[in-house]
Amino acid sequence: MKFKELFKSSSNKLTLSCVFLLVAFAFNSNAEQQVPQKFDSGKQPTEALILNFMQAFEAVYQPNMTENELDKYFDFMTTDLIDYHMAYNVMKSGLEGINKSREGLLKKAKNSIHYKLNVESIIIGTSTAVVVYLEDAKYVKNKKLKNFKGRTIEVLEFDEFAKIKVRRRYQD
Repeated sequence: MKFKELFKSSSNKLTLSCVFLLVAFAFNSNAEQQVPQKFDSGKQPTEALILNFMQAFEAVYQPNMTENELDKYFDFMTTDLIDYHMAYNVMKSGLEGINKSREGLLKKAKNSIHYKLNVESIIIGTSTAVVVYLEDAKYVKNKKLKNFKGRTIEVLEFDEFAKIKVRRRYQD
């Protein structure tokens, strides 16, 4: 099979995406072994931390979302967060980006009918994590009922306090 033929089928694309992420983790792990880390054993990302973050993420997409839930959600992140949403070619950063996200989430809550998130898998590195999850959403946009069902692959990078400093979201 020729190299460019590998990208023709969606199952090959998914397989190649997973291989790419695993290779990226391997290189990241090797680099981290050579450079001393600031992490102490109590501040590394854990599965519990990731699941709590995903629960907060799901909460801010609910129709009855509150400002308190927004605060909990953003507490998982640094104030200089860099947030990439690749499917929409959007990048937000810093407090300005957080404030834009906050405003956007408040608007979305008014139009949300239903949002469900199911985590499929979590891979945790020393200062990174990859989370694969399924989303199921119903909402109103431009006075029309919309449905979204899809898989998202999210790559998170953490600071020395296990707060998210970089977030990359890929729709599969």
